[in-house]
Formats: sequence, structure tokens, C-alpha cells
Amino acid sequence: MLWLGTADSFGAAVSDSVAGALLDHVVQWNSAEAVLRRATAEQSSASMFYASPFSLSAACVTGDYRHSDEAEVVQQGRGHTLAGVEAESYMRLSRNTVVWGDACFHIGTRRNILWNNADDYDLVGPYVIADSVGGNLSVRSYDFGGGYAGFSRGWTWGAQAGYTARISYRNRDPRDKIVVSDLRVSAGASRQFGGRYSLAVDGSLRVYNQESDIEFYRPNNDIRLYALTGLGNYYPRFSGNTAKSVAYTGVGFGGALTLMPVTATLPVFASLNFTFQPVKQILRDFNNLELTRSRHYMLAVRTGINVHCSKSVQVTPRIDALLHRQLGFENFFGTSTGNNYVQIGTRRNYYHDCAEGNVSVPVEWNCSQTLDLDITPAATVRYGHEDYRRPKRTLESSAITPLLKMSVKWTLSSAMRLRLGAGGAYTFARANRENLAGINLASIMGTSVTHNFAMLTCDASTVGGELGLLWAFSPSMALDVGLNASSTDYRGHGKALAAVISAGLKF
Repeated sequence: MLWLGTADSFGAAVSDSVAGALLDHVVQWNSAEAVLRRATAEQSSASMFYASPFSLSAACVTGDYRHSDEAEVVQQGRGHTLAGVEAESYMRLSRNTVVWGDACFHIGTRRNILWNNADDYDLVGPYVIADSVGGNLSVRSYDFGGGYAGFSRGWTWGAQAGYTARISYRNRDPRDKIVVSDLRVSAGASRQFGGRYSLAVDGSLRVYNQESDIEFYRPNNDIRLYALTGLGNYYPRFSGNTAKSVAYTGVGFGGALTLMPVTATLPVFASLNFTFQPVKQILRDFNNLELTRSRHYMLAVRTGINVHCSKSVQVTPRIDALLHRQLGFENFFGTSTGNNYVQIGTRRNYYHDCAEGNVSVPVEWNCSQTLDLDITPAATVRYGHEDYRRPKRTLESSAITPLLKMSVKWTLSSAMRLRLGAGGAYTFARANRENLAGINLASIMGTSVTHNFAMLTCDASTVGGELGLLWAFSPSMALDVGLNASSTDYRGHGKALAAVISAGLKF
């Protein structure tokens, strides 16, 4: 374990750690305790001061592939092929200051997207302009982020910001061009108490914008667009081929409480994060008419503890839980005058509740000077309830997924380490309630709704593996290459194959 005394001794420990071997730092960085520590600290910019006692940077190239025989959600496609360049850094500039940052660029293709002419479907759905033809989307994405944290007399303070710019497009009818701009900023402060823990309070702001434009180049186009409202419903008045330019916009906010240990006496971690994100759907072709709006409420809880059972065995049990509620509102309009539409009413007609919890117990065993064994049993529980009021339609599902992961790490030499891992999971899913009264199950739109629910409620088994090599070819730089692959069998709905390959430098 890496730990420490007061915040001043935290800074003093840095110079000792930096003098150690680079490979030891990388191994410590990837330990279950370090992963939990960073995951908790990232909820608060002020807590990032305690994210790690040493500096570490990385740059890599990645390849990401996924293919499904059937889409899990038809609006999100049947897979993707992406290549990327990624970089991240965490640097302790002095005893009392820390900076961090990341940047990445991804390019590739998302395949077989149907009933969705927008991006970020988890955020803007179900209120999308859609067609049944769909197809592949070419994607380019840019992500940048960074922050600063400082310490003085038991207090820490910090601020961080991140920005995502993404463009997705299709070169055949319907020719989508989707541009996303997503800005996130947060700031906060923390205070030590008892000389062992730090409690941080943070506030955050998110500014989201998306422009989705659809063009048809074929003169005799017969592709119809639909203004979807969820569970097979749509606005007949704003469907057809006129609503081809749509914007999604919203300014959200959030807050977080984070508990971080600054000593090894009681290595307990905890965080509570709340966010509220509204999203308006605006039809540009109808004089910037606000057709619908959504409100997203999310509460995330994380807690964990690191326990040294002996000199060679440590256990890091953790619990993660996420609650998400989406409320959807539809606006109604009277007779139009020219291109002006007078709103005559609104109603909350859609809501979607999701709850997910995960319990994992990573066990790390240092078997010998050259061999380490990691075993992680875990279980995930999921519940979902989707409801449309008029006409009354309801979908409710639940699932539990036990899983087991194992990995072995060999020290081949003082400069080289090999890792090999394998794992498996099985999802037991069930449909608690299914009421789709009035929907035409023979239509393409109705089939998409029933297909998504069938995929959500079918049992599935997953097996996967990992192979990696870490080689320090100089005292200050190491090569890290890795391959992760998995196969998922959806009972009665085909298979999904996924693989991620990466090669990069740690320094």
C-alpha cells in the first residue's frame, strides 16, 4: 500500500516514490486500491490532490472493435470499428500542487444504426427524428480535459474542465450530419479532519449542444422521417420530410461529496454524486419550435475499503450504485400562422427509471517475488421501468449478473512483466411487465420496440480474456501493449464479439 500521514507528508512521500522503479509505479497504479482511490477522487477536483502519491503519464494508440448479430438497442447500432490516439497525465508539481489532464482523438464507424438520426441516444432519446433506413455513421471525436488542485493548512481546493467535440455523418440518403459540443466544468474544496480523512464538496456545470441535420440528395426520395416520442409513439404533425434540422440543448448542474483517506489507518473511500441535466429538442425548420424536453436526474454512490489480510494478501471490496430517472415532456401547438406555432399545452407523458448496483471483491495475492494472482468475484443487479401514459404502455425488466475475473502477473525480469487474464459472466434476466397496448407489432417501428425489450430481457453468457506485456526499456519509460477480447451469447439472439488492442508508453 502507498500511504501516508498528513497532507504535508503526502507531498514528502512523492520524492521517495519517484526514486523507485517505473514498473513498480505502473503496477501500483493498476492495483485495486489505486483504481478505487482514483475513481473516488475523480468525483471531486479538490480530492484529486489525494489521487496518487506519485506522478505518472501515458500515451497510446488503440483499436476498438465490436460486432453483434443483433443490436442490443437498435438506435445505437450493431457495433463499431474505432481507432484512437490517447494521452493522460497526473503530475505532482510540488508538495502542495497537482495537475492532471487527458486528450484523445477517435475516428471510425458505427454500424447499422436504425430509428435514430441523433447522437448520445442515452441523453436525447427517445425524442429523436428517425427513419427506418438508417445505416453506418462515420465518426470523429475529440476530447480534452484537465485540472489543478492545491493544498494549504489542511485545506485543498481544485478546478477541472473537460470538452468533447464530435461529428458523425453518412454519405448516402438519409445523409446525417451530427455535431456535438459538450462542456463540463467543476470546482470544489476539501478539509482534513482528524488528520486522517478529507471531506470534499464540489459543484459542477454541464453545457450540452447537438445539431442534427438530415439531407436527401435523391430527387424522388420516399424515406419518411418520424418525430419519435417513445415506445412506438410519434408526432404525426411533425413527421414526414420537413423536420430535417434538429437541435438539442441544455445546461445542467451537479454536486458531489467525497471522503478520501490521507493515512493508512482507516482506508475507507466514499463518494456521493448528484447531477441534473435538462435537454430541449428544438425543430429548426419550424421556427425553432421546442417540441419536447427531458429532465435527467442521476445519483451515483460509491464506497470501498482496502484491507491488508497479510503481507502478501490484500482485499478491496467496493460497492457502486447508480439511480437514474428521466422525465419526458411533450408540447402541443395550435393552428399555425405562417411558420409561427403557438404552444397551447404541455404534459409529462414519459418516464424511465433505471437502477443498477455492483458489488465486487478484488483479492490480490503476492504469491512470490515473480508471481502475483488477482481474483475478483462480483455481481451486478439491474432494474428498469419505462412508462408511457397516453396511450398507456409499460415495460419493466430486471437482471442479475454474477461474474468472476482472474489474472496472473509474471515478473520475467527486472524490466519486463507479463499479464494474463480470463473471466466469465452470466446474466439471468426477466421481463417483469410488458404492456404495449395499441402498438402495431407487425410494423417496423413496433418491431424495434419489441426487439429492444427482448434483448434487454434475454439471458446472456460472456467469456473473455486479456494478454499484456509491460517492458521498461529505459529508467524513465516503459512500453505497455495489451489485448482484451470477449464473446457474448444472447440466448436466442445471436452473439457479440468485442476486442480492444492498445500499445503505448508509460513515463
